[in-house]
Amino acid sequence: MPKIKNPVFWNAVALALVLLWLYIQSTLQADLVNYLSFDLSQNRAEPWRWFSAHFIHESWLHLAGNIAALLLLTALFQRHFTLRSYLNAILIIAISAAVLLQLIGRPEQFIGFSAINHGLLALGLVLEWQNEQRRANWLIILPALGLVAKLLLELANLDLALIHTMGVVAGVFAALVHQRSLKQLADSAEP
Repeated sequence: MPKIKNPVFWNAVALALVLLWLYIQSTLQADLVNYLSFDLSQNRAEPWRWFSAHFIHESWLHLAGNIAALLLLTALFQRHFTLRSYLNAILIIAISAAVLLQLIGRPEQFIGFSAINHGLLALGLVLEWQNEQRRANWLIILPALGLVAKLLLELANLDLALIHTMGVVAGVFAALVHQRSLKQLADSAEP
């Protein structure tokens, strides 16, 4: 059987299809959004919401923007990941961002993949920055400055700014974990 050339990117495509499927399901079952969304008052009794909220979207535009960002970020940074370390990074970013938001106590509710996308961008930039040959590269510095500027501009909507900022913090945390253990574990487990 031929080997898939780039399993990390194809995994992102599969994830995009799951996001699309969940959006379609949420239009058919209105209660699905309420059942899966991040909700401060429900999260401790229903902890799956810390993860599931990232996969539900409120509109086609919201979904399309998040899928486009997911595919672009994965294409840009896929060389840093094995399939397992990529999935672990998404899991770490999703859970860490949600737990941080729970600890902060805001927002009351949220849905969408943008916190994970912000985390993937931060993770990718940290991994690129750690490559000494690329450290002074404007293709790392400009997106990092753009990310900071975007977060500052979002302060007009504090809840949105918190969601995206906690995604970035979770992405930096995932970069630290990725460098120390996840990548080695994934590399040693793959044949």
